[in-house]
Amino acid sequence: MKPKRDPKQAANDLVFIHSGAPDGSSLNVIRKRGDEISLGQIQRAEEGKPIHGELLQLKPYDESGRLYEVETLYEAPATAGGGPAQVTTPEFRENFRAIFGAKRKKEEPALLN
Repeated sequence: MKPKRDPKQAANDLVFIHSGAPDGSSLNVIRKRGDEISLGQIQRAEEGKPIHGELLQLKPYDESGRLYEVETLYEAPATAGGGPAQVTTPEFRENFRAIFGAKRKKEEPALLN
């Protein structure tokens, strides 16, 4: 497999896709950015959902279909969280309502004597 560009001008930011999530929602990747190598996960951007991390555009680097040149389109600002992550899933919310019930409407205050 031959790179599309001259190896002397090789990209500084590459992603290698090594596996996918069982449900197909994301891909596990190895990213080489300059001299740094990191592991990560990428997902397809969906309209109406927040972006956590970076928004990337991947361009095929060779014919393997697993190596891509990366262009960063947007970098989300870091959150200023001071505590633990607050993560809830739809399953958690459903079970919470099943156990504790939905919010009750405020009843009219009882009349005093």
